[in-house]
Amino acid sequence: MNRNVVLFPTLLALSGALFGACSSDNNVRQLTEAGTNKDGGDFVPEEDAGLNCEDPESFNSCAISEPGVTKAPAYIYIVLDGSGSMIGDKWDAAVEALDAVFGDMNAQADPTLAVGMMVFEDDLATGKYPGPKDILPGFVDQTQYLLLRNRIDKSGASGGTPTYAALTGAYTVMKSYQPSGVTPPNGNRVVVLMSDGEPTDDAAGCIKIAKSNLISDPPIKTFSVGIGPFPSGSGYDPEFMGNIALAGGTPATPTCKADATNLADICHFQITPGGDVQKLKADFIEALNKIRGLSTGCEFVLEETGSLDPAQTTVIFTDGNGKSRCVEKDDGDGWSFDDPDAPTKIILNGQSCGDATADEESKVKVIVGCKAN
Repeated sequence: MNRNVVLFPTLLALSGALFGACSSDNNVRQLTEAGTNKDGGDFVPEEDAGLNCEDPESFNSCAISEPGVTKAPAYIYIVLDGSGSMIGDKWDAAVEALDAVFGDMNAQADPTLAVGMMVFEDDLATGKYPGPKDILPGFVDQTQYLLLRNRIDKSGASGGTPTYAALTGAYTVMKSYQPSGVTPPNGNRVVVLMSDGEPTDDAAGCIKIAKSNLISDPPIKTFSVGIGPFPSGSGYDPEFMGNIALAGGTPATPTCKADATNLADICHFQITPGGDVQKLKADFIEALNKIRGLSTGCEFVLEETGSLDPAQTTVIFTDGNGKSRCVEKDDGDGWSFDDPDAPTKIILNGQSCGDATADEESKVKVIVGCKAN
């Protein structure tokens, strides 16, 4: 999955959907042991059950149950660099992009998503984060939407880049955040750093706290959106932004490099200014939507758990056009349980995660009782 959100030379998109076939034998799977079908009666496995990954209904003959799945909740805190170096096109584009993304969230009214935002360092009066103007995470209804909009629409870039102080405050917020109202508990906690500058306080400390919060209880992931000339330029350090993504558990690929000079190998989301504001705005929107998808679209909570045998569990992905395919059980690019011994979630990994988040209309179905691999 690319993190290259650039104006020049090209705007790169997520790779197209590519899920592994259910088996190497024309997508046909065979049952290996007897069980109970979902109507409650006994059945005897057949030599060839005629299971077809492109036709989920073909699994009816062996399905013991079909536990419902819902996307795992996500709590996202955006930490936006509002330093003086953002003045001009970068600030204008960031504000318009965030306004658009918040508007889309409000329209979708997704109760599994809670969003808040901090801006640093426009509120010079306090020097503490979050400041009195910053917005704590919450379900994006009309009230939260207006709060988020007002936070940036009525702000302006100024001051330095106290990234360490801002991130420290953001992690404190996310550690203590407790969802309320329509927002479900046990969501993924995410901090999104959007910055065009090098920290003016403690760059090494930023990487250290991103890493420590990734393994904290509850864990907090950190996404990194770098805004500046690539591969290098005055006042911008893409390697720092790449190291934040690595420390925060959100590298673009397992082999990405923080010091990469090739866009295909970077770890963070890269936005390279140079052109008109509308295209810059589009790059911001693309990066934010990808992060939003990665935060909410790769984990599915099982509504019924019981004793789920990975060898007898099939995960079927249906894209927005209605085409169904099975996802291989694979910790790298397929599906896995959050805990093989006591599963509560189905997790899509690697390319499978990227494919699912690239298609907002996609669906995941879980069938228990049919051989998975």
